[in-house]
Amino acid sequence: MEKKTFYRLLVANIKLTRQLKGMTQEELAEKANLSTTHVGRIENGEAEPKIYSFYKLCAVLGIQIPSSLEHFKAQVDRDIDE
Repeated sequence: MEKKTFYRLLVANIKLTRQLKGMTQEELAEKANLSTTHVGRIENGEAEPKIYSFYKLCAVLGIQIPSSLEHFKAQVDRDIDE
């Protein structure tokens, strides 16, 4: 799996969860102590979240990081075996 695809899927999970919770980017940014611009750039694929930012976004949204990454495990395992 390409790095870009990996990030796109992670960000899609963050964006979908935010929307399902009825939160705006501004609310998420404030609760995660990140700038609204940064959250918008992450969601629009203009910036790749650093692990700390990713953790903060997941924490605010109630996304368990291991479960959010679990569906990538098989693909990563295949990539490593190749």
